[in-house]
Amino acid sequence: MYRTPLSTLVSSLSLNHHLYADDTQLFLSFHPSDFHSSSSQLKNALQQISSWMTANLHTLNSSKTEFLLIGLKQQLCKIQDCSLTTTHSARNLGFIFDKHLTFWDQITALSKSCYYQIHELAVSANTLTSKQPAPLPPLSSPLAKGQRMHQI
Repeated sequence: MYRTPLSTLVSSLSLNHHLYADDTQLFLSFHPSDFHSSSSQLKNALQQISSWMTANLHTLNSSKTEFLLIGLKQQLCKIQDCSLTTTHSARNLGFIFDKHLTFWDQITALSKSCYYQIHELAVSANTLTSKQPAPLPPLSSPLAKGQRMHQI
């Protein structure tokens, strides 16, 4: 598998990372004043990873590559001239993280899902009746045995 050599490469680039089946996540912690050197380090690492993947017949899906800067509002305001296109939030193993770790996007998505499920239950409840369901045919009947009934 290509995961072990990729992990070795990423580790050699002084980046923290997680490798999943079809997903690689890189983590880099830095002080706002070191943003430019850290973003250069990250861009260099991505270039080396992309080159390694190409040489090993893999591709880096740039349309799925996201950059999420996480920090307090005061910290993120100190970052000037951000050359990276960042996203407001990103999904990690089904959980949505946002740039301030408020979890607002996760709570909103979960609330929408819950309301949808409650609505679906209400719609289903309206179709149910208090009558008992029709009994199943006896096992000896042709329908229970999977046979066709023919009309004569």
